Amino acid sequence: MMMAIFGNIVTSFSWFGVNMLGIGLHSYGFMDAAFKWLMAFIASQLFIIALGLVPQHLWVSYRRRVAAPKTADRGAPKPAPAT
Repeated sequence: MMMAIFGNIVTSFSWFGVNMLGIGLHSYGFMDAAFKWLMAFIASQLFIIALGLVPQHLWVSYRRRVAAPKTADRGAPKPAPAT
């Protein structure tokens, strides 16, 4: 999953990074302001990758699932008390 997000970074470099070189056929001349946004996008993708690398035992949802009582008859009707 994290490699797919890293693919976003590679794709953004291939689309916008070539324009920022300033030389060659792909230099359109209007990409100076895009550098800030490209770096912000890359930082956001790296943050998402870092979230994906957090160990599972530190997830709050995992802690709740482990701490929940495990009963076999959850949802089953309780028998009537003997009289």
